Amino acid sequence: MKLAILSRAPKAYSTRRLKEAALDRGI
Repeated sequence: MKLAILSRAPKAYSTRRLKEAALDRGI
């Protein structure tokens, strides 16, 4: 699911998404 979202979304958006996800997880 994540891969599909990243593939569809632009690099900037995907990067932002990953950053937010990391912050949510506390990594």
